[in-house]
Amino acid sequence: VYVGNPLIGLLAPYRTIQPEPDLIGLMPGSRPEIISRNLKLLIPIAERLKDRYRFRIFAKDCKVPDFIDVYTGDRYQGMRECSRLIIKLGTASLEAAILGIPQVAFYLPARTDYLLRPLIKTDEFSIVNKILGRRAVEYHIGYDLDWMIEAMARLDREDLYPELEAKLSFQPERLRWKF
Repeated sequence: VYVGNPLIGLLAPYRTIQPEPDLIGLMPGSRPEIISRNLKLLIPIAERLKDRYRFRIFAKDCKVPDFIDVYTGDRYQGMRECSRLIIKLGTASLEAAILGIPQVAFYLPARTDYLLRPLIKTDEFSIVNKILGRRAVEYHIGYDLDWMIEAMARLDREDLYPELEAKLSFQPERLRWKF
């Protein structure tokens, strides 16, 4: 029985930070090989939009153009300062949704992912969408620069926190035994 997620309480204090309207966060993942693969999508997006937005990347030790700020401070504060995120599907996408940051998510499959695809039995790859039972986070599987840029333009400021809080907060009544 699922009874709660600690991210709700951990991230709540950051929700008071006001975002900077022209700042977009780039979140390529956490492992070096994943970051390297995902930068091939994120850097061209930033290059096409750099005249309208500032960019911040949440990845250490990666080579990016000078116009992209490599953020090394408090991760959640830095995320909350962004008006939107381009983010690899995974836990960071859930964190962004709890923080109330609009996002466009993506996943660039590795060669081995194509071999495993017949074994995967899901229609939904976003943890946020799975939890909410609806399409709240737009995402794309594969490399499609134009789709990502168009999706960024369509983003709205829907705050998913109240809905996620209701589903993810600790609720002892869900337990089968009583304390």
